[in-house]
Amino acid sequence: FDGIILLSWATALHDWLMSGTANMEEVAQFYLRWKSLIPKPVLQDEVICRHLFCGLSMIDAALRKDTNALAALKPPLYDDRLAYYGHVVSRRLKEIQQQQLQKEKERSEMASKGRYSSENIPEDFLGKISFREVAQECAQKHDLVF
Repeated sequence: FDGIILLSWATALHDWLMSGTANMEEVAQFYLRWKSLIPKPVLQDEVICRHLFCGLSMIDAALRKDTNALAALKPPLYDDRLAYYGHVVSRRLKEIQQQQLQKEKERSEMASKGRYSSENIPEDFLGKISFREVAQECAQKHDLVF
């Protein structure tokens, strides 16, 4: 929905409101009809919410007859870079979610084995670190003199 579809929707809404001849009842129906086409889980997406909020802001400016505010809310021109950016952001968010799921899976596996069991600590690591080293590192992280 984001990218060219909502950008086109916002541009059409803006042009209609800027014409000065828009029937606000029809505008409200137009907004609600488009919003109803978006699946509920997608409505929770931050980018989708921003587009819809911008639409409401344009309608509000038109109702107040604030042409300066309405002009300032003009959507950007569509550019292939916007669509590409949208895909990159979407892909990156999916990667982050997958990483978070993987970390959560690892945490639950660690918890089921016992957090500090010797199974979780490599053999060559045991005996190579002292309490002093741990305390010193902690002090450095907190800008304390050790």
